[in-house]
Amino acid sequence: MAVKRYLGLDVGEKRIGMAWGDNDVRIASPLNAVVNDGSAYDFIATLAWSMGASGIVVGRPRDTKGDLTAQTLYTEEFTGELRKALKRRKYKGEIIHQDESLTSVIAEKRLKADKKHFKPSMLTDGTLDSEAATIILGDFLEGLK
Repeated sequence: MAVKRYLGLDVGEKRIGMAWGDNDVRIASPLNAVVNDGSAYDFIATLAWSMGASGIVVGRPRDTKGDLTAQTLYTEEFTGELRKALKRRKYKGEIIHQDESLTSVIAEKRLKADKKHFKPSMLTDGTLDSEAATIILGDFLEGLK
């Protein structure tokens, strides 16, 4: 089986957490989060293209009952704009939606569990967002056969 790389995203209105991993090792690693402004689409498209990503795994939020939320709709709008940027970049990979239920909660617990390295600023500087993206991508990679 050929090794495929994936870029994972946790889309927020202020920041986009990012992670990367592959289907061989199946371990996701965080990347720096990016500010979610008009340039984020092209930045992510260029990153996916340059790293040779086979796919972009986007977290799909839902509420505790599994229903769609306002954040789900925002993420879908973001994904639509990202598709346009990917097309401009001639990116051939796919966008894959992955359930992201409670990933931010789990990410915050993980960060706080590392008492030696935890800083409160990690909850607002993009570290939390990228940790959530790492969980989203990790869940996707674990589900690959």
